[in-house]
Amino acid sequence: MTLPSYTPKQLLARVLTLEEFLPISGKIGLSHHHDSHRDHWIKWLREYDGPGYYNRKNHQRDAAYVYNHVQSAGMVVYLAEAAGLDTNVVQRAFRLAANTAGNKAAVTADARRVVPWRLVCKGLWP
Repeated sequence: MTLPSYTPKQLLARVLTLEEFLPISGKIGLSHHHDSHRDHWIKWLREYDGPGYYNRKNHQRDAAYVYNHVQSAGMVVYLAEAAGLDTNVVQRAFRLAANTAGNKAAVTADARRVVPWRLVCKGLWP
């Protein structure tokens, strides 16, 4: 079964409807630029239709691409939890995300393997 394709703007609209603070992902630290993992998603997605802070060369991407390229395990765990995924799955991703000694990209990739876009997508848009 093929998943529908969503734009970053559609993902932003969905994220804006989600609870800001959640019990599992809320235990993961934040950078000093963000008030919550939801806030991080909002700021990341609001600038995705242009070069944004990171001077993106190709900003014509879908929500799956965006999800698969964030470099914050906290954002991955938050979206999985907010999407209503099984608590055991969210906890597994959380345990991986809590590995602050690991390489940030590798830790995020590990969390994403537990909660791939197809699961998050189905949770956000049942």
